Amino acid sequence: MLYKITYKMQKVLEKTKKAYLVIDDDLLVKILQYMLSADGWSVEWVDDPRQIKDDIINYNFIVIGNHKGVATKVKLAEAFLEKINASNFEPGFVRPSIVILKDESDIIPNGKDIITIAYPSFHKEIFTAISNIDNKLKTLEKIAFDNYKEVRLGEFLNSIRSNQKISFLVGNKLLKILIVGSEVNFLHSDFNNFYDIFNYSSLYVSQDIIEISDLSSISNENTPRISLKNFVWEGVKNITNKDHLMELLPKDGNIISVKAPLYAAKSSLLPGSNLDIEWLMNNNDISLDKVMRRYNYDIKVLQNIVIMYILRIVDLSSDQDANVKFDVKIKKGVLHKILDKIRGL
Repeated sequence: MLYKITYKMQKVLEKTKKAYLVIDDDLLVKILQYMLSADGWSVEWVDDPRQIKDDIINYNFIVIGNHKGVATKVKLAEAFLEKINASNFEPGFVRPSIVILKDESDIIPNGKDIITIAYPSFHKEIFTAISNIDNKLKTLEKIAFDNYKEVRLGEFLNSIRSNQKISFLVGNKLLKILIVGSEVNFLHSDFNNFYDIFNYSSLYVSQDIIEISDLSSISNENTPRISLKNFVWEGVKNITNKDHLMELLPKDGNIISVKAPLYAAKSSLLPGSNLDIEWLMNNNDISLDKVMRRYNYDIKVLQNIVIMYILRIVDLSSDQDANVKFDVKIKKGVLHKILDKIRGL
């Protein structure tokens, strides 16, 4: 739009270079001043028509935009025209021309002495975009003061319990959820979808207690929500990178033991899973590598193990933990003596 303005200026006044701006839009003025000055124009500017000089006819080009004065753009242009028409110009002097930057609501009659151009808005759009970025940066500044900590995503999700407000932060993207019972309520998301956080093996999180205002916000039917199990399903089912799936498990977690009942374990598996959960339960404390070898390193089996770990269906411990025995053997004779003493108390 600004190029149209300067183009028309140049077409009307190719030999003269003196412009006068009556505009109170500081940003637009600076842009016009820069563009015109770069092209050799001498530019003066006022934001209130009451400051206009009497020698207005000595300017070759006049641009009228939004201003602080009481006069309308049209009346201001007509006042300029009266001065121009009443002046006796020397031969060869270029008659001043007037440009009005027209808003949609402006009614401006057509005339040979007045050029109307739609008021440019791109600079306002740029300024709005910059303001939005500033707001996001301010949000990040606020976030920096909150209790955020870096965690491994899989281990963190395994540790969470019900009735919590959790914020996930990756770069300048934020996901806020509310876990009530076994349901995940999505309060805010800067991600393309709610499950993008599973694309990161580690991120920053902040936890807080649920307040009454939070509960009132999720009472709205428009609040997106999903069961915790389906949330984990949706997040994991499309991850096909073995290394990334392994990063969602504990670093030293190589020994699998099923902790949940059979029905709960079966219901946690992705639809179409070929993992034999009964076999896994009968082979408790089996290594992850043995399970994967049994299923020829099927990525879907690894997906299900990640899901079961996050949902606390299975535990994963290190080889060293599995070898530690906590049982104490007591001889029967000693045990009877202990029982007799207890009975005699």
